Amino acid sequence: MKLQEKFYSVIQATDFPRMYQSPDTKEEVIKLLECLVGVAKGSRVNTAEKLFDFLFPLCQHCVTLLG
Repeated sequence: MKLQEKFYSVIQATDFPRMYQSPDTKEEVIKLLECLVGVAKGSRVNTAEKLFDFLFPLCQHCVTLLG
C-alpha cells in the first residue's frame, strides 16, 4: 500500500477519533508521520516542487490529529 493510501485509510477512518487513543493506532500514526518526515528530509532543490505537491495535501489532513 502506498504511503498516501495508508495515511488516508488511517486518518479518514470513520472510527478514527475513537480509535486514536488506542496504543496500536497511536503507533501507526507515529510511523506514518515519521515516514512523512523522511520524505521531507529526502528533498533536494530539484525535487522540492514535486515533494510539496505530495506532502501538502497530507499535511492538511494532519489537522485531524490535533482535534
